[in-house]
Amino acid sequence: MTFGRRPFKPGPPDKPLPAAADPMGSRIAPERLAPRVDDAAKDLVDFLIASYRNGGGVHAETVIGAAAALTGEFAQRATGLSIPDGGKTFVFGDAINGVLLEGEQDGRMTVWRCLQQSLRDAGLADTKLPDIEEVIGNVARAVGGPSFPPLTVPEQHYPHEWSPNACPRLRHRITAIAASHDLSRRELAFALALATGKLVAMTKEVLAPAIGIKLAAEIAFGVAKMTPLSEPVGTAVQS
Repeated sequence: MTFGRRPFKPGPPDKPLPAAADPMGSRIAPERLAPRVDDAAKDLVDFLIASYRNGGGVHAETVIGAAAALTGEFAQRATGLSIPDGGKTFVFGDAINGVLLEGEQDGRMTVWRCLQQSLRDAGLADTKLPDIEEVIGNVARAVGGPSFPPLTVPEQHYPHEWSPNACPRLRHRITAIAASHDLSRRELAFALALATGKLVAMTKEVLAPAIGIKLAAEIAFGVAKMTPLSEPVGTAVQS
């Protein structure tokens, strides 16, 4: 298999954990994920590659975009917020932001930290990371506009589908994989983030990791603010 440029019902959300301090009480100890989360991430990578294989190859940007979109949706679902399906409105709030990024302030795992960890595990620690605050700002400004999630990577690196469409097509299989590993909602969001980062690392020979991780962040953080789609919409090509 080559990468090319062309061709479970989840349980309730986790209750907040108390911040863990070091013995001197001066620093917050970062949350660690259970080994089953990384095991699930590997299965998710295999599933996504199989789902996007076309003629023996996989278009790197498209499979990364799909993984990122699923990460964003399940980050939103991890909050336990009651949100109707439909994809026609947007959702904002501290609960989603905490899963995406802001939980790091309390030592909690986040989607952004998982994406970074996957790159470090692959020996890509020096990859230039996007300014995540800029990504967040772009998402906020794009709400209600003609193109969402907003992409700032070069157009030749756009996915071959509108990435949010991966969610209604694949979410049932994703939740089945989560159930097989006994993941909570939060753990599933983080397993998907790890899987997304692994795909960025795996495709480094055809897609610069700096572009791959920026694409992933823009799609994940954007989809996390959309109400979940009940079915795929529009054209298959990202515009």
